[in-house]
Amino acid sequence: MKIERVNENQIRCTLTSFDLSVRNLNLRELAYGTEKARNLFREMIQKASNEVGFEAEDIPLMVEAIPLSNESVMLIITKIEDPEELDTRFSKFSPSPEDESDDLLSSLATAAVPLFFMLSGALLLSHPRTAELGTLFRRRLPKVLIPLLAWSGVVIALAGVLSGPQAALDKLIPLLNTPVMVPYWFLYALVPIYLVSPLLKKMTDGLSEAHWNYLVGLWLIATIGMDTLCDLAPAGPWQSALTVHWTLNLDFVGGYLGYFLLGARLARLQKLPRRGTLWGVTAASFAVIAAGTFWLTSRTGVYDERIKSYLHLFTAVLAAALFLLARSYGEGRSSGRALTALSGLSFGVYLVHPMAIQFWQKAWTAWITPAVDTIPLQLGYYLAILLSCLVGVALLMSVKPLCWLFTGQSFSSACRECNLFALFRRNPSKQTPAS
Repeated sequence: MKIERVNENQIRCTLTSFDLSVRNLNLRELAYGTEKARNLFREMIQKASNEVGFEAEDIPLMVEAIPLSNESVMLIITKIEDPEELDTRFSKFSPSPEDESDDLLSSLATAAVPLFFMLSGALLLSHPRTAELGTLFRRRLPKVLIPLLAWSGVVIALAGVLSGPQAALDKLIPLLNTPVMVPYWFLYALVPIYLVSPLLKKMTDGLSEAHWNYLVGLWLIATIGMDTLCDLAPAGPWQSALTVHWTLNLDFVGGYLGYFLLGARLARLQKLPRRGTLWGVTAASFAVIAAGTFWLTSRTGVYDERIKSYLHLFTAVLAAALFLLARSYGEGRSSGRALTALSGLSFGVYLVHPMAIQFWQKAWTAWITPAVDTIPLQLGYYLAILLSCLVGVALLMSVKPLCWLFTGQSFSSACRECNLFALFRRNPSKQTPAS
């Protein structure tokens, strides 16, 4: 367990798989407030007090969890100076566990992050140049790293302007291991996969269909399958019996790398299941996630997302079914101008959306309504965030020096696909450049 003091109000605690194993804990228990998790939290706070002078007795704390590789997690613990302001903010914008519509929407959206990794695997491991190291370091990595650093720089600069130089420094110093905004964890997980993608390409090109099935099955059964069983088992002997020891070193096919490989496998399927079957699997897995989340939450009165975990079997099945449905309906058809534009804008939208959310949280209550507490208002709020992101990124991509810096896309391809020049062009090219 590593404790680092970020500033007088914040610490960063890194828990490795070994830290969790020796306390007979897993990552899911941290999220759901078991007695063992509470004991660990008290131990962390005591350790922080002794080692770095972080005193938090009788002070409200906010905890942000950032998943790391190898079943590790980083916890960012922040003292809350004005609890009433925090409570007000969450009461206005957080989904209510009692609101079934929120549960349904979030259950379907659970597949979004796995689908990102699956699409990356399908595209990268099917491209002949993925095995070339030059392609990786000249094209692929810069397209991800440069925009990540650029937007991180924007966040750090805004922190300096709004909260002073120390706030900016607090975000800059731990940049190598802590994203400046929590949603950027996705890129911290994607970059290592990019780094090993040439090796994965060489390896997977030689796999037979049986070996492909074995590789994906190993991930489904030995990692997320066991985790799912462990989370759903009653606390006590059954849960202990199903907890996989940290020395079972299958992490090389675990986590999000498993989704990367799953996407590549499903992209290679020659014969797809019937659409009716895929729709049935999608509906069934969606129903299990939504109903299970509602049932678990109703039992305790505390919102419980364990069935919606990205690294659970139900989410993997839902993501796989949606992926194959997209293949079934999309293959052999032109993507169309609108879909091509949205695809080109998507990476920039992902990077800017955390700032857009923070902006609209303040702007909506100041200019439109004091609360976002009905379904029409929620839809309007989310639509405002989406449209502002799309318009903002399209504008950035229309300025040549900013296009590649903030989106990783060349100005020439943006002019063909998704910026303002493409939007107002009468005869846009239907060809998409190779990635």
